[in-house]
Amino acid sequence: MGGRLETSSQVLPTLDISYFLTDHWSIEATTGVIPTDGRLKKSQQGDFKVSHTRSGTASLVAHYNFLLDAALNPCLRAGVNHTWFISVEFATGVPEITMESITSPLFDAGQDYRLFEYWYATASVRYVITPAQHFNGDGFNAKSDIDVLVLGAGMGLRF
Repeated sequence: MGGRLETSSQVLPTLDISYFLTDHWSIEATTGVIPTDGRLKKSQQGDFKVSHTRSGTASLVAHYNFLLDAALNPCLRAGVNHTWFISVEFATGVPEITMESITSPLFDAGQDYRLFEYWYATASVRYVITPAQHFNGDGFNAKSDIDVLVLGAGMGLRF
């Protein structure tokens, strides 16, 4: 059949909680729900929708802040991300396959900007290295090899 599986870029809300162990080191937990439409492009049958999935994601990372007392505070993070499937709807004519949970390493770089005494604006770039997945079904074999780039922006309250 050939082709390339593509997913669209999207804006998603997440919940992010950090606990500071020292002035510079913290542990950060992030969670959210990701709706995704998969489309097969440039296949022998043309371009068509393959599936709609909803998956949960949770990340746990070590977070290092370089300049905690400065107005602009760069930071680095490294950790692990776990994604599981909540629901999978396959398009008509697409055979059902089992989709398993994925655990992946992640790396992140960001900036916190102090707006007021306890309020911060944040921005980051996160790269999740997802392992390749192999699927077998009724008369087909497929491989999914998707690494994820996440651009984040938000507000923070330190208390």
